Amino acid sequence: MFFENNGPKLDQPTTLELRIYEPDQLVFLGGDKVLRRFVAVVHPVRIPEELKSIPIGHVNIGFYEYDPEWPFPYALPTSIRQGFSSVQEARFESASAQYTPILRQIATENESVSGGLSIDEIQMRYPANKTITMGAESRSDAYFCDRILNALIPPIFQIDPIEKASSQFSDPNVYVIDMNWKNFERRTDLTLLSFKARFVSDGEQLLVHDILLGLNNEDEPEKFTKFTPSDGDQWQQAKRIVRATYNNVAGQLRGHLAATHFGMEQFTIAFLRNIRNNPIRQLLYPYVREVLAINEKGRSTLIGGPTPIVYLIMPMTTKSINKLIVGTLGQQDWYKFKPRAPICENHGYAKAANLFWSLLEEMVENFFKSHQNEIVHNWEEIFRFSNDLIENSLPYVHPPIDQSLNAGIWYCSNEVIEDRKVSAQ
Repeated sequence: MFFENNGPKLDQPTTLELRIYEPDQLVFLGGDKVLRRFVAVVHPVRIPEELKSIPIGHVNIGFYEYDPEWPFPYALPTSIRQGFSSVQEARFESASAQYTPILRQIATENESVSGGLSIDEIQMRYPANKTITMGAESRSDAYFCDRILNALIPPIFQIDPIEKASSQFSDPNVYVIDMNWKNFERRTDLTLLSFKARFVSDGEQLLVHDILLGLNNEDEPEKFTKFTPSDGDQWQQAKRIVRATYNNVAGQLRGHLAATHFGMEQFTIAFLRNIRNNPIRQLLYPYVREVLAINEKGRSTLIGGPTPIVYLIMPMTTKSINKLIVGTLGQQDWYKFKPRAPICENHGYAKAANLFWSLLEEMVENFFKSHQNEIVHNWEEIFRFSNDLIENSLPYVHPPIDQSLNAGIWYCSNEVIEDRKVSAQ
């Protein structure tokens, strides 16, 4: 590759830009469908002023490469990638503008106060959260059950094979969340208790039955302490432990960070590396365009950099956090997937999931019918995409999940309550 200057002598060094574009993408602008090119990477090349031409040579650019430093599929920061769209960048800056000044003020005060700020003092610097502004309602059993049933990452309940609901309920099932941290390393300065929470349904809503806690880091279920709604303040504390543990460790770490962000990362890397001309790119690209950019933000603030927030606030060691992420990704199984069935009238998450899934199935089916010939013609890309996933994704881990000791064969880590037989190979 050469740059040539046949005009007047340059007064100063010139910078050229080598731009690489993604394939043209169909987008909606002002209600119209238009093809638009997105810049994937800009590589600057400086030309000294005394030269009229210079051999640039080979320019090596990482093409959505995998980062070997992580135990799960993660794109190299230096490999070719797109940044945020202008709309997404504005949203990020807006959120940052709201909370970054608070964080900086806390850091300044923390250094100036002997012994640092207390947790209560730090929390007071931030706006009151929803459970505080709601008052006593947020401490009720009804709200507790709703936040388990319809929270950010609601659990796939286990069905207790022995215990049955009382005859006053039409639904005989006892629904269980069982989390045990026996095989993980806990931090000594934070609390992470194993527990089993049991629920029943009256057809209209989910009702909490009881909570069994492994106090003092006791992980043997037969030694758990049982709490019921009649236990007053201790019952409130038991519910808080379950909500804090499930919604933060299981919901945020396993469901949000691992299954959502890193689960999408492994598919997105393989997709962008291989699906270029197949029409399926037009279908999926709008949904994966910013996955790597979002996760790269997370690398610098949540799990990387000098103050990795996830590793600083989670009540287990870095080694165990990575173990949990790896195990979670290994359990992602979409074989015969379908959303969960509602277990009561108040199960809004399940109802929304089923509605969304039916619309999604219709959209995908219509797209494949309309583009079948082109999809078949470019099937080699799908084949390479599949091989990329097989070679780089984490090995499949058969349920039950490793932190649920009592689950047995009746545990389902997928949406479908069925036991799939997996060969030893």
